[in-house]
Amino acid sequence: TTPVGQVLHTPESIAQKIGKSKRYVLRRLKLLNLPKHAQDAVVAGKIEISAAEMLGRIPDARLG
Repeated sequence: TTPVGQVLHTPESIAQKIGKSKRYVLRRLKLLNLPKHAQDAVVAGKIEISAAEMLGRIPDARLG
């Protein structure tokens, strides 16, 4: 078992494993910060990945 909080993979190791760039992996990981309904829209094909990435750049006023 892995201790809680221990990182199993780095963006670099994931990128190498899947044959993509570190930047690609980091952009995809940021999608996990989107609200659930936005993530669901990406999965359903209702919004493009590029649009979701732009949405992810918009600051959330509730956090500031």
